[in-house]
Amino acid sequence: MVIAFFLIWNVYPSTSGKGRYLIRGCQLLGVGILGYLFYIYKGTGGSSFSPQWWGILGLIGWVYLATSVLFLVFRQLFVLQLLAFVLICGYGVGSFMGIVPDWKFISYLPAQAALYGFGSAGLVAGLLLKQGARKHFRSYTIIMLVLGIASLVAGIVSHSYWIISKIQGTPTWLFYCCAIFFPLFILVYWITDIKGQSRWFLPIKPAGTVTLTCYIIPYAWYSVESLLHISYPAAWLSGVPGLIKSMVFFLYW
Repeated sequence: MVIAFFLIWNVYPSTSGKGRYLIRGCQLLGVGILGYLFYIYKGTGGSSFSPQWWGILGLIGWVYLATSVLFLVFRQLFVLQLLAFVLICGYGVGSFMGIVPDWKFISYLPAQAALYGFGSAGLVAGLLLKQGARKHFRSYTIIMLVLGIASLVAGIVSHSYWIISKIQGTPTWLFYCCAIFFPLFILVYWITDIKGQSRWFLPIKPAGTVTLTCYIIPYAWYSVESLLHISYPAAWLSGVPGLIKSMVFFLYW
């Protein structure tokens, strides 16, 4: 399956003549492999292929869809986009408190409000950036720091009621992440765009330019480990040694 996806979305070189047909053949081969896997797949109890859980990539896709709709509706009106972000966060808090109405159309959206809050937060930061961050950098920095501090305060308050949990999508997790995101966003912008030091990020550039490939590689490698019966010492799987192993894997894959 991994090979099929690579065949389809690989960035092929620009070519003409026979080379163009070769590329198209590779893409069609990838589609054919996926079609064949779909045909032969049998789930638990012999069930056919059907959605069970969206997975993290599927949930991210839903967040992108919701964020795109927000942009199409409110366009570049920053105040309305900020209001949408606040309302999404408020809905997440209300749902954990059990005080929000049971709106049926929302029940069709996978995942918790926290994930959609992240998408909306990114939209708010991106709009600020587009609306003259370089020209009004001081004001932009102040706004991002205020948003970060407000998120931190909200995180501290909500931590009295809910734990920090990604799995549960708690408001505490959302607010603490936003408290990190807003200041860090302006810091990265200052380093890369204002100071022109984007080369600092070259070691992790693939994570941003070929994200899906980076996501898939560990699963492919785990399959190789299983086939070759490769195992690691127990001490490498947790604590500081586990973090070091993960960093080495992250940097060299």
